[in-house]
Amino acid sequence: MKKFLFGAFIALATLVTSCGSKDNDTPTPPEKSPEIIKDNDTPTPPQKSPEIIGVWQMESSTIDGKPMAVSECTIKETVVFTEKTIELLSFKKRNGNCTYEKQELLAYTLSGNTFTTKNGTTNFTITEGKLVIEGAYIDVDGNKKPSTTTYKRITEKELAALRAMEYKAP
Repeated sequence: MKKFLFGAFIALATLVTSCGSKDNDTPTPPEKSPEIIKDNDTPTPPQKSPEIIGVWQMESSTIDGKPMAVSECTIKETVVFTEKTIELLSFKKRNGNCTYEKQELLAYTLSGNTFTTKNGTTNFTITEGKLVIEGAYIDVDGNKKPSTTTYKRITEKELAALRAMEYKAP
C-alpha cells in the first residue's frame, strides 16, 4: 500500500511544474477600448480560482477497480493545493502514533483537469465536492494497474489538527 501511495503521489507530483518570470520593471497596462454590451449579450463573469485549490483528505482508494484497505494512518493522507504549490501530508505510524514528516512544496501548473509537476502529469476530476486523482499502481511483479484515489474537502480547522501530528524527531 505504501508503494501505491508513493506512486500516486509521484504521479501527482509529476504533473506539476512551475513557470514564470520575475521582472523588476512594472509593465504599462495596454490601453483597452471599453467593452460594448449589446442588449442580448450577457457579460462574461470574472474568472474564479480553480476548484482544486484547497485542502483534500483521502477518503478511499482503488487499484484495478478493487477497493483497497487503508490503515488508520494512511487514510489521514492530505493534499493541500494553493494557487502555485502542492503540499502532501502522508502519514505513517511511529511509536504508536500517526505522524507525517514535513516535505518540500511542489510547484505545479494547471491545465484543465490536469496538473503538472516536475515529476509528471496527473489527471483529476472534481465531482460533488470530491477530488478524484487517477494514476497507475505498479505491483511487486512490475504489473501496471489503474488506480484511483478519492479525496474529500476538509476545513482549515481539520487541517490544523492534522498539522499538529507532524513528526518531531527526539
